[in-house]
Formats: sequence, C-alpha cells, structure tokens
Amino acid sequence: MGCVKQGATILDTRPNVAGGVIDGAVNITFMSGLVNFVGAVLKPDVKLVIIANQGDAQDTILRLLRIGYDNILGYLQGGFDVYKNNGGPIATTVKLVSLAEFCDVKGEQGIILTNQQTNMYFWMQEVQEN
Repeated sequence: MGCVKQGATILDTRPNVAGGVIDGAVNITFMSGLVNFVGAVLKPDVKLVIIANQGDAQDTILRLLRIGYDNILGYLQGGFDVYKNNGGPIATTVKLVSLAEFCDVKGEQGIILTNQQTNMYFWMQEVQEN
C-alpha cells in the first residue's frame, strides 16, 4: 500500500478484529456509528484508505463523504484477508482490559480499541511480520 507510505491513514471499519489489525490502522466500526466517532479520531482532511467487510466499502465511503471526509484514496479490494494472506504486517495480540486497568497500561506502545457498549478497552500490541 504505497499511499500509506506517503502519509495516508488506514481506516479499518470491520466490527470483528479478532484476526488482527493492519499495523498502524485506526479501527472505527461501520456498524457502531462510524459517522459519530470518526471526527473524534481523524481530521476531515486526512488521506484515507478504507478496509471494510465484503460489501461495506462503498457504503462506508458514501457515509464519510456525506460528513466532509472527501480525501478518500480508495479501499482495499478483498479487505483484510487479502492483506493478511499477502504477508502484510498485523498486530495480533489483543489484551482486554477494564478502564482501571487501561489507566495502568496507557503509557505502553500499542493501539487502543474501545467497545462503547460494554465500556471495555482493547489494547493491541506486538506487530508481527507474516
């Protein structure tokens, strides 16, 4: 993904990331209110590459365009599975922590994922090359 090397951000909108997340990606799920949360994490002028479940990429792009995110460079055809099967680096270790535990690990390097409905925080670490 050459555009990522040139400064684009990977926006992963898959609701299930148990199989890993692309190294450096931001995960805001399509189904959990993407348009409600994206502004808290990403500025509207950021260059985006979309990772979505099969059939969700076009709807994701349309929703982002409607709220002013119009610097979308494209989406990964075939999604995460294609990326993973081609040996792309992924973060594979997920640590599920409560808010109190999160306060103790926030200084570590990793990716923060949250589940707004359960108030649980997911901490992803250990980027591995496949």
